[in-house]
Amino acid sequence: MKAIFVNYRRVIIYCITAVLTFVNFIAFLVSRGNPWVHNPGRAWQMASLTEFRDYPASEFERVLSCYAIYSCQRAGSALFVQPLIFLSDLFAKAYYWNLDAEARIFIIQTIGLGWRAFCIGLFAFAFFYLTRSISLSLFFVNALLFSLSGVWLRVLGEFVKISPFANSPNFKSRAVLAFQDFPHEQLFSYDYTNFIALAIVISLGALHNQTTNVKRLFVVGFLLTSLFEFFGFIFAVSLLLLNFRSENRFAVKNSAKQILAVLFGSVVWITIITIYFYLVRSLRPQFYVLHEASPSSRGTGDLFWAIKNPIENLTKNPSILFQLFLTLIQSACCGFLLGRLSRLLKTHVKLDPRDMDSLMFALIANSLVQIIVLFVTYGVDGMAGEHSRQTVGLQIALFTYVFMRNAKFSTVKKFAGATT
Repeated sequence: MKAIFVNYRRVIIYCITAVLTFVNFIAFLVSRGNPWVHNPGRAWQMASLTEFRDYPASEFERVLSCYAIYSCQRAGSALFVQPLIFLSDLFAKAYYWNLDAEARIFIIQTIGLGWRAFCIGLFAFAFFYLTRSISLSLFFVNALLFSLSGVWLRVLGEFVKISPFANSPNFKSRAVLAFQDFPHEQLFSYDYTNFIALAIVISLGALHNQTTNVKRLFVVGFLLTSLFEFFGFIFAVSLLLLNFRSENRFAVKNSAKQILAVLFGSVVWITIITIYFYLVRSLRPQFYVLHEASPSSRGTGDLFWAIKNPIENLTKNPSILFQLFLTLIQSACCGFLLGRLSRLLKTHVKLDPRDMDSLMFALIANSLVQIIVLFVTYGVDGMAGEHSRQTVGLQIALFTYVFMRNAKFSTVKKFAGATT
């Protein structure tokens, strides 16, 4: 009888935790996606205001339109999700043939919500795969969403406003940007693929001795790059570091072949999507008039200038570095405090040392690749707020690693049977 009561109690606790997690998830979506919440349809208007695009289209359809090549490179998720929206439209018309704009917007928003939940849920599953602890995984997901919401930066910004330094109008405007706008930069549909990509990188990194198949690594590189253009390169760097750390001589010997397979998959995706972009633009040039006239659009000349002048590029807007520093400090502090707090759960987690290596090298690879790609190619715009969402993957990786370093666990070699 006592055992039955304990089981019922556990189920009730998990149900309550799941409900609170869903509420926290909704709050996070509102904090990082107000435009998506208020205007889930008519996404074409962000790309072009022509009579061809005046209808409630989804954010995934907008990505597939490839109105900008850097968003087109992240079209992997849209290739999967947009057909679901199309099928949902067909079924809805079969059930209720009078499908108006409001009904289609409801379909778009519902599937968009499902996609975001799937991305975060898959990352939570990868965390559970490492820890084998449901309670710790649920706590981790809620802690991660709290960290990414930027709540503590907003609170800190309120104290800055009433500080003696807030007398200057210029200081006030910069404080609003750094402590309010920057941590709450909206996340697009493809930004949530950072969760999926990191889950793949961390999970495959933990099993790197079993992922030596070149064809499989080519597919992984292709898939990761389709989700977010530089995650294939992140996985390649992570795999390189893991191979050199590995005691398996065969893995080290074949390291170059494995990494080239991942990079080749990345290059193939970028080549295909670049050809597709220029093909679509040549067939429908009227869709690209507004974007090309936008002052925020980046030209090839700007990118080459940024590559040749990286220091000048960074110093053009030093507040980018300061605001990025704030965001990463937020992730590290939340990871430390909430990791320590997780010890109150009294969950004893056993980890293979390779799992921590996988987390560490995913973080290092993410940092190296994003420093090169982000600052060189995006810094020239001086769009400080944009870097908040461009570094979501780095924030997730940093929080996860610091959280796990401070959570209560012991390391165990799963195959050797030795505990340290």
